[in-house]
Amino acid sequence: MQTILGANGIIAIETAKELTRFTKNIRLVSRHPQKVNDTDELFSADLLQPQQVLNAVRGSVIVYLVAGLQYNKKIWKEQWPVLMNNVINVCKQHKSKLVFFDNIYMYGRVSGVMTEETPFNPCSIKGKIRAEIANQILQEVKMGNITAMIARAPEFYGPGKTLSVVNAMVFDSIKKGKKPMWLLNDIYKRT
Repeated sequence: MQTILGANGIIAIETAKELTRFTKNIRLVSRHPQKVNDTDELFSADLLQPQQVLNAVRGSVIVYLVAGLQYNKKIWKEQWPVLMNNVINVCKQHKSKLVFFDNIYMYGRVSGVMTEETPFNPCSIKGKIRAEIANQILQEVKMGNITAMIARAPEFYGPGKTLSVVNAMVFDSIKKGKKPMWLLNDIYKRT
């Protein structure tokens, strides 16, 4: 079983579509999950409730954590550590591999190329929270308690219901027959 936690967002939808290339055993978990593929198993759970997460992950070989929380620093500070603890604990208990889809807030300002060795240097409260939850996973991996990976992207864009700046300024404009636009510092001149 491959289980997607946070199943109604654009990342979950695209992940569920791609997983069908490898398996038909896909479980979608959220408060109100909706099928993406005909064979999807739906499981209603609140990821802030440990027992519900435990039940949702039972029998899972791989767990994809793609959940999003309301974009509010107070909610993030209260709920992300709880959610991450719940997911890590059940992955340890069920011996499930964890794939966490994350952003790059924890890096702060970076000059140059970003790699796996780029140190965390958050410059915002949300960045500090993301560093904290990423470090929870990394520490568990380092101690040999779980097998996990973190996939990071600065922005999620593409087809579907994404709220990305790239979609809004570039792709949606092209689709409407308008000129695409992009934000750029005025120190860059056209040559």
